[in-house]
Amino acid sequence: MSNLKTWYLKQQKEKIVKAISKTCDKEVAIDAGDDTLEMKEIRVWRQQAKRKTLLKKQQELEEKIQHRFTCHHKQKSKEVSELIWSFAASRLCGLFTWFAAIPCQTICLLRASSLHCSSRVTSFLCRSLRHQS
Repeated sequence: MSNLKTWYLKQQKEKIVKAISKTCDKEVAIDAGDDTLEMKEIRVWRQQAKRKTLLKKQQELEEKIQHRFTCHHKQKSKEVSELIWSFAASRLCGLFTWFAAIPCQTICLLRASSLHCSSRVTSFLCRSLRHQS
């Protein structure tokens, strides 16, 4: 559903861009017409006003698309980090039995020397071992 809404917003943006280019074409055609100067001026003002409102709409749509993209991207990165963290935690559960007899300070030393775990993983290990003992 989210992709459908984004697609719809992009389609709307394309329609507005086409409408903006039409206002430019009409403004050029007004100059070539046989109307009086006052009528030409009025028509030019109308086209400029229409273009101005279309440009505002285009900007609003671009902001909506950007907002949807950033929200969707943040949500995806959050889900990915949670998946990675849960996978790492499940893998570390097997290590708990091995680390059960080792004091927490030794785990920190092991991490620094050979395990190359992040500090987040080390603190998770230490907390889990404290709860076990």
